[in-house]
Amino acid sequence: MDAQNINEINSFEDIIFKPHTEKDNAVMSRVDVGDAILSVVGGESLYGDGTTSFEIAFIDKDEDRLTTLDKVLKENTKGLEEFFGKYSNNINQGDEVLGYVNKKDIMSIINSKRPPIIITLEEISKNLVDSAMKSGEDRLKGLEASKELLENADEDIISKNEKEIIEVILIDLIKQEKGIKKQTKKVKTEKAKTTKAKSVDVEDINIESVEDICALNTLLDDVIEVDDVAELNELLDCELGKL
Repeated sequence: MDAQNINEINSFEDIIFKPHTEKDNAVMSRVDVGDAILSVVGGESLYGDGTTSFEIAFIDKDEDRLTTLDKVLKENTKGLEEFFGKYSNNINQGDEVLGYVNKKDIMSIINSKRPPIIITLEEISKNLVDSAMKSGEDRLKGLEASKELLENADEDIISKNEKEIIEVILIDLIKQEKGIKKQTKKVKTEKAKTTKAKSVDVEDINIESVEDICALNTLLDDVIEVDDVAELNELLDCELGKL
């Protein structure tokens, strides 16, 4: 079967499984992870039930045969710390197959093999503008997506110092938005008990949140023009004081 492109997979549910070509009551999938093909199989007579646990191996692209795990998985790879805590002995002794691997561990492999994402302050800024224009749950998801973008940003593009300070602001905004969500739910509940009038919507009580998001976005626009880290810190510290 053809290998699935790694960029098509955001969660385990995105992996496409087909009936195994050589085993009855079993499934198989292949994912192109760049330097090899990840084989994921499970079912009868395999080291995994094909539902919650799976047997994995890597196929050498040039030779079209199994290669040892240690040639593809490197111990100090970001995101594989927990995986190596479980399977380091199997990997380091040159095994070709790993059995009874759960979905989370398979996704940790796939995520560790993704091409680096180039994230800029401009992109985070645009994402914040989109978030500010949304309401309720969608705005919260947008803020959390901005935080994830920031976490994935290359430190050659956005310095560690910049990331840490901007993350503090984003965390405050997320907490604030979650608080508004709880408040909205409470208002709606109380309203339902006392009147049949229209419930209070998110937009009625979270104007401050929108203003804070827009303020951070404006700040990031200013940061783009700032070269000096001390000046950046001064701008961000000032903004933090407003939250």
